[in-house]
This record gives sequence, C-alpha cells and structure tokens, in this order.
Amino acid sequence: MGNRRVSRGQGGGRGARTRRPYLAQVRAALEAGLVAWLREKGSIDAQGFNELSGLSRRWAIGYLEWFDARKVTLRVGEKWKLRGG
Repeated sequence: MGNRRVSRGQGGGRGARTRRPYLAQVRAALEAGLVAWLREKGSIDAQGFNELSGLSRRWAIGYLEWFDARKVTLRVGEKWKLRGG
C-alpha cells in the first residue's frame, strides 16, 4: 500500500473528472483577461502576464504557449500579441 503512484492517463476516477470543469473555467478566465489586455495594450510579455494572472513565471509562460497553440496569441520575440488583431 504505502506510496502508490498513478501515471498520467490511469486511475481517471473522480479526481480527473472533477478538476476538468474547474480547469476550463480558469482557462476561460485567463483567456478573457489576456484578450482584454491585448486589445487595450497590443502586446504582453511573460512578466506582464505573470502580474496580470497572478501565476508564477513558469505557469505564465506555459499558459502563453498554450494560448499560442490554440491560436489565440502569436509570439513575436519576447512578446505575445493577439492573433488576427
């Protein structure tokens, strides 16, 4: 028993199901805040998103890259801009 490790994708029980709606809400709120900022200011860097979101730099950059993959933002050098805007 003791230390049991569950690798990603296994044991999807309650934990995985209950976190998803919350995670979707958090991502939607982060996206809405980021889009509003970018419409007003034009661009943001990792430190700016860190301050806007309250996330650590590590998580801020991860989310900015996730927004790039979803085609919400476009990275230009060390800044992110709203894609198509």
